[in-house]
Amino acid sequence: MATSKRPLQRLLSRVCRETRRTYGVRPQGHGHDPSFSQHLINLEYEYSAHNYHPVPIVFSKAKGSCIWDPEGNKYLDFLSAYSAVNQGHCHPRIMKALQEQAEKLTLSSRAFYNDRFPVFAEHLTNMFGYDMVLPMNTGAEGVETALKLARKWGYEKKKIPIDEASSSKQLSTIILAMEIA
Repeated sequence: MATSKRPLQRLLSRVCRETRRTYGVRPQGHGHDPSFSQHLINLEYEYSAHNYHPVPIVFSKAKGSCIWDPEGNKYLDFLSAYSAVNQGHCHPRIMKALQEQAEKLTLSSRAFYNDRFPVFAEHLTNMFGYDMVLPMNTGAEGVETALKLARKWGYEKKKIPIDEASSSKQLSTIILAMEIA
């Protein structure tokens, strides 16, 4: 079984080397004392898939709209994790709510009822004027559900607003976001 992994490991190592060569990220030579940030960047390029090409800045802590790297340099976060943290990093009220909930119940699947979701669902439906809500874990799940709805009732509406959509790098999302030449 160990021999069957070796061709795959060699292929992945080659892909990693080619990616480093293509994007200019190379491990530091012997005798060079790289910053801790550069060390972490090198580790990620060596041991992680290259589905993103991030800006070569490492974040180690954040508060509000400020972010710091391991060397103590301060940055302003204008990206907000593609609006996932548009309320700011480590917002005190959100952190308090997360801590309180984590001390009671970390995760409850929809296979069981819990004491928080029904109240939240009622609040959302009242706020937005919908009859029901369907909770999802990720934007990709939302896109998949939208595709199912479009397949079932697509004859009633002929256009999906692709240019207004945003989600992760799931195959269905990439296909939806592609522009046709």
